[in-house]
Amino acid sequence: MGFGSSGIIYLYRLNRIMAAALVGLVLGLTGSLLQSSLRNSLVDHYILGIGSGGVFAVMLFYLFSPTTYYLAVLTLVTATGGLVALTITIMVMEMLDK
Repeated sequence: MGFGSSGIIYLYRLNRIMAAALVGLVLGLTGSLLQSSLRNSLVDHYILGIGSGGVFAVMLFYLFSPTTYYLAVLTLVTATGGLVALTITIMVMEMLDK
């Protein structure tokens, strides 16, 4: 089955281009939502501890879980760790404002 150069572009490259565009769109949207909801133009997910909280949760999951790791489970663990870290950061900010 010969594809030719246009078949290769449609079969392989277009999927990657669309995935990269979608990931860029989601990253830009989440950054914009963080900045607008916290009213801080310099906010970043590493400054708030979201990235570090996700990494910490995955590390704890690797330490205390069985040997089989599924990508969906790791994604949920990472998101939960990030949300917990964001919640702790916001609670500390609220306490310091009072």
